[in-house]
Amino acid sequence: GLTASLDRSGVRGRVRCAYTLSRLIDDGVVNTSSPLVVGDFRRERAPSLLDSRHRFVMSGMLRVPLVLGGVTIAGTLNISSPRPFNIGINGNDRNLDDVGTDRPDYDGQDRVIGWHAPDGRLNASLFERFSLPLIGQTGGLKRNVGRGPWQHSLGLRLSRVFRFSETVRLTPLVEVFNPLNTTVFSFGAEFVDYTPTGAADFLTPGRTLKPRTMRVGVRFEF
Repeated sequence: GLTASLDRSGVRGRVRCAYTLSRLIDDGVVNTSSPLVVGDFRRERAPSLLDSRHRFVMSGMLRVPLVLGGVTIAGTLNISSPRPFNIGINGNDRNLDDVGTDRPDYDGQDRVIGWHAPDGRLNASLFERFSLPLIGQTGGLKRNVGRGPWQHSLGLRLSRVFRFSETVRLTPLVEVFNPLNTTVFSFGAEFVDYTPTGAADFLTPGRTLKPRTMRVGVRFEF
């Protein structure tokens, strides 16, 4: 990986931007650690489920002058490029090795296998390129070949310090996660399964990141 960052600070605040270009390859993680062919981990070598080629993080803090309220505004923005997802066949043991990590057969280009939103339409020709392996045979689809959606998150905090003495102060604060309440789809840790009759929800994420969440608090220091 390669990381570049820019940090700028002043009397009223600070801002930091960081960009990471990386590639993460493995031959199995957690629930995908059983190889498709027993003992053949070389065949499983592929981008990790945690592989995100581009990541951008910006964080900052701004102190508003006292005449304008004296509040402090802070926030963090995270943006990351799509992560891979693995495609299985709903735990069916087609190659008869007593391990339910089988993958389907696929006749097409790997780079076109990507997610689609629930309100979108799956490319019918893409779905038709998938098939179940014959009994006793191993599917030819590579591991973690799909690519999910871009991910982003935004968190903001608004606070104001009231000083009563050198050692006593009161800080009311408001924290907001996803203030714009945007919908960010994610596969998370779920499996993406192919079944010959499951075209309706194939390659569709079944979850999203958290909706808008607000928290109000008070911190008293003495």
